[in-house]
Amino acid sequence: MLIIAASVVSVLGQLSVGGEERVVLCRYDGPDVREDVRLTNFTVYGPKDLRVGKYVVVFFNLEYVGSGSITFDRIYVSAALPDGSRREFEDKSYRGRVVESGNIIRFHVEIDVEVEGV
Repeated sequence: MLIIAASVVSVLGQLSVGGEERVVLCRYDGPDVREDVRLTNFTVYGPKDLRVGKYVVVFFNLEYVGSGSITFDRIYVSAALPDGSRREFEDKSYRGRVVESGNIIRFHVEIDVEVEGV
């Protein structure tokens, strides 16, 4: 199982979505390779004024660097909640996706901020 985790570490860039200023909340360029899968360009965008009721967008690339092909059961990101539990956010369209060696999946998911301190 490949687990990708990140925390908000700095504000590195800006863009605007729907008239609201978005900033890079967290970025890890990589690469990080686990079980022949290379993670790159992990980025979390969100509003400069991040709070409950807003949302963040998580992007990253996964490249299969092994031989032959691999089938992903699922691809998701996970957040640690203030009570110590974890919550997963998945784009179900990646379930069962077969990826040939050298091919890249460009994952993204929008996450509503429902709890303070995530």
